[in-house]
Amino acid sequence: MSLVRSTYRRVQRSVQRAIGRDVRFPVQARTRLARHGSDAGEWWVCPDGLGAGCVAYSLGIGTDITFDLSLIEAYGLTVHAFDPTPGALAFVGGQKVPAGFVCHPIGVGGHDGTATFFPPENPNHISHTLIERRETSASAIQVEIRRLSTIMRDLDHQRIDVLKMDIEGAEYDVLDDILERGLPIRQILTQNCIGCHTARRLGAAATLEPVQLQQAIERMQTHPGADIRPDELEKIGASMLVLRCARCHDEATVNLMVLKTQPERLATIRRMAALPGSGVRPDQAVAIANAFDTLLALPH
Repeated sequence: MSLVRSTYRRVQRSVQRAIGRDVRFPVQARTRLARHGSDAGEWWVCPDGLGAGCVAYSLGIGTDITFDLSLIEAYGLTVHAFDPTPGALAFVGGQKVPAGFVCHPIGVGGHDGTATFFPPENPNHISHTLIERRETSASAIQVEIRRLSTIMRDLDHQRIDVLKMDIEGAEYDVLDDILERGLPIRQILTQNCIGCHTARRLGAAATLEPVQLQQAIERMQTHPGADIRPDELEKIGASMLVLRCARCHDEATVNLMVLKTQPERLATIRRMAALPGSGVRPDQAVAIANAFDTLLALPH
């Protein structure tokens, strides 16, 4: 998943918070962090207390196990990886992995039994999801799935030291199981989607003309791992246009824009565009105002 989509979701949440449909959780604790994995598959963990005898669960393999192998090399722990999709299993089968890497050909979700996995729309990608994709429903597969609590019981694991989840929308079912059964997990890592592009590239994208920006996002659909759905293109483009405002104004100011009417937003953007040093040109005001409308129209 690309940083563009992450930006779209971040701006969307800002909009939702401004109109009372989302909440904000401040940072409550800070700790040491260590980066593991390739640029495309990096994750960050707290290294404190990790070592031989520790257990990590890696939910979702795809075609990148550099994070898992890095944990094994750095701490001598055991990684149990879970992924039932044919592409992921074929990939792992072609790798030379250490004894500390154990692959399980099952999915992890909210029940024990079987589930329908829907393939991505891009045939070059392999990441399946439990979330229905009508466009690929004819190619959906049935896979074995287990609750996290069931897997821990079957493997006789009393706790998990690191739980990494990259399972295309099934994370919420796993979190429900964790909370319901009070599973002892020291660290939970979920996908934050910022590993694909640097801040410099994001900043450069935010300066593109609206038409150029939309074309750039459409091109990203062809990149391995992006998996951007067609119905997301307009929304992602809108988030990037709103990001122009965030370059000069803080979140509180952007939130005030959300509370304005469409004519008021357009008038405000035009006033800002006329100021010296503004990052927005007057002829871009309508496109940015329309971007706010697009984000406000998102289902909630």
